[in-house]
Amino acid sequence: MNEVTNEREAVRLANVSKVFGTNSHLTTAVRDVTLSAFAGELVLLLGPSGSGKTTLLTLMAGLIEPSEGSVLLFGSDVREYCEDELQKLRARRLGFIFQNFLLVDSLSVLENISLVLQFAGKGKAAARSAARGLLRQFALERFANAFPLRLSQGERQRVAIARAIANGANLITADEPTASLESGQGLVIIELLRSLAHEGNRGVIVASHDLRLVKFADRVVRLRDGAIERVDCGERLQPNSVESRWPTRGESQEKIQADRGKWVVSHD
Repeated sequence: MNEVTNEREAVRLANVSKVFGTNSHLTTAVRDVTLSAFAGELVLLLGPSGSGKTTLLTLMAGLIEPSEGSVLLFGSDVREYCEDELQKLRARRLGFIFQNFLLVDSLSVLENISLVLQFAGKGKAAARSAARGLLRQFALERFANAFPLRLSQGERQRVAIARAIANGANLITADEPTASLESGQGLVIIELLRSLAHEGNRGVIVASHDLRLVKFADRVVRLRDGAIERVDCGERLQPNSVESRWPTRGESQEKIQADRGKWVVSHD
């Protein structure tokens, strides 16, 4: 397997397309995309429904193979892995966060996290101990023995993030991680994801239609009809309307309402 020269590069797509269907019912979900994501950055895949962002995210996570082009995870083409090798890679180096959490409702919060660690090869006792450490880190220790349905949506998403990094994941993919959350909870989640990228030196890729996430990203990949429309640095566009930002601490909702419809573009 060929290694990439840039050790920070977690995933690289080269001229990737993905087509679904057969014969006369073909749908191209991703069109000729070339893109990389690196350790220490948060990349936002931004676009409306049907833009291809979830399919692109799934390709970048190595969960599906491209119809054309190549996907390199940690320097190796996903097509060069056998299925057993891919499963081990996902268990040990990748973390997945979903809009609807996908926690196992019949397991406790502690068991949801420790199960991932057991899949990655830890013994049961070591997995439970490590899971408790993660719950402390995420201020969720009091919910260790609770079942997911007893938690708020924001708390469940924090459990899902703890589960995603439990295996020491180098690359985290998050599909609409704030879509099911109220504004305050969404702010906590995206700040947490940015911290995992910057302070945890992980690659974090978020797919969303939510304009409020733009200012938290290092790069914003804007998608339309399965293709990249343009790529911006997150700092260049600082949304300032009620639809596109959360209140800052101490700021009233009335102040945000007064700014409705405005955009501030930084030229720094």
